[in-house]
Amino acid sequence: SVLGNFSQNSYSFVPDSLVTTFGTLENPKTFRVHFNGKEKDLFQTLFGAATLKYSPTNNLTISLLASAFNTSETVNYDIEGQYWLGEASSGDASLGIGAYHDFARNTLNATVVSLAHRGEYQKKKNKLEWGASLQQELINDRIDEFQIRDSAGYSLPFNVNALSLFYNLHAKSNLNTYRTQAFIQDAFKIAKFSFVGGLRANYWSFNDELLLSPRLAIAYMPSWKKDFIFRFSTGVYYQSPFYKEIKDTIVDNQRNVLIQLNKDIQAQRSLHFVLGSDYRFKWVNRPFKFTTEVYYKPSDRVITYKVDNVKIIYAGNNDAKAYTAGLDLKLFGEFVPGTDSWINLSLMNAKENAVGDEYGYVSRPNEQRVVFSTFFQDFFPGFPKYRVHLKFIWADGLPYWAPNAVHTTENTLRARSYRRVDIGFSRALAKGDFNWLDKTGVFSVAKTIQLGLEIFNLLDIQNVESYYWVSDIENKQHPVPNTLTGRRFNFRLSVDF
Repeated sequence: SVLGNFSQNSYSFVPDSLVTTFGTLENPKTFRVHFNGKEKDLFQTLFGAATLKYSPTNNLTISLLASAFNTSETVNYDIEGQYWLGEASSGDASLGIGAYHDFARNTLNATVVSLAHRGEYQKKKNKLEWGASLQQELINDRIDEFQIRDSAGYSLPFNVNALSLFYNLHAKSNLNTYRTQAFIQDAFKIAKFSFVGGLRANYWSFNDELLLSPRLAIAYMPSWKKDFIFRFSTGVYYQSPFYKEIKDTIVDNQRNVLIQLNKDIQAQRSLHFVLGSDYRFKWVNRPFKFTTEVYYKPSDRVITYKVDNVKIIYAGNNDAKAYTAGLDLKLFGEFVPGTDSWINLSLMNAKENAVGDEYGYVSRPNEQRVVFSTFFQDFFPGFPKYRVHLKFIWADGLPYWAPNAVHTTENTLRARSYRRVDIGFSRALAKGDFNWLDKTGVFSVAKTIQLGLEIFNLLDIQNVESYYWVSDIENKQHPVPNTLTGRRFNFRLSVDF
């Protein structure tokens, strides 16, 4: 079997101006900014894989897999902005006036080549699986970016003896490493119990680290009239770092930011405890499945990160311990005969504690405490080949805090809740549906054609994506919200051959 994929995404941004009001009812503020310049980005990925599978007997299957992946990323921007911050209620009363200049010429090229073997042996109620792989990673990274900030006529940071940039980063990094992996896993049944146990090993030449990860999963199927399955799984899981996690930044005496690759970094480690159940039942003679899962995952050797707009910036070292706990509830089934719909509720608590930090546990950047979502499908009455689906999401806002500030519970803020409604319409076309389409001969090549129209963010809700921090004349920082794209239309065409 052969699989290939090519993707190219180019982006061109030309910012113009922004006027927004934020704050509270008692203390509303207005932020205005006018821009010059633009940003042009290009992201291109190539992926190819081939698998050779051979079954010498009915019980044994062995495979040889070869794959290659390449990504090329280019980010270029040169943008100037002049901003004004004031009290919304007092009109001209200015809290801060300034300007900034953002510049970047960044390129990243990464190639990953892998050769792997997998095997499977099955006999009666026992299934044994194993595998091994060798992977080479080639990475070339070039970063050249800076930011200039001006506040009320003074360049920040203010220095009477020198003119300094607010931020600058220049780096060149080349990486050529090897990663080997192997695993063995056995699945078997005893009475009403099913067991899956295994061991996974991983070695990376960059930090000379060997990882061993044992895992176990147990399922119990009681002899009840109602169809229940209870599941429990545990194991030690490692998240071996990739290139962006090992980039450790240092600042010299002239405030220049440099990058060094941290050879002492370790894989993030987590101990998982997951308890769940599946309940299959019929309601109004239609199949349904209710799934419950509760989990607790303590972690150490954590590599913390922060989110700047859509960019994730890692600390570059193992600087914290953490834990994640939560509950997932999902009802899946045919609310309308012949269509799949679901309702989902998730609760999560994710905290981290920096090494040597006396402030204790604080919210992780991904801590979305409550998420409720639904997906509902139906047919148009009298037209079963026409479908409509409706999707609703409500999610608790993500935590955020001021840049360069010590992260504590007291200075952690929450973004507005995320709300979104999507609606979509689709029609499946097959031979015999329309005579004029059959005459084109398209179905001599294609099996089916699927047409779809989707409206994302139907209600045009302005969800917050990130915050831009502005300093006033008293050097207090104010978060100005950046909102996501509003309503969008999407047309889909898919063909099955």
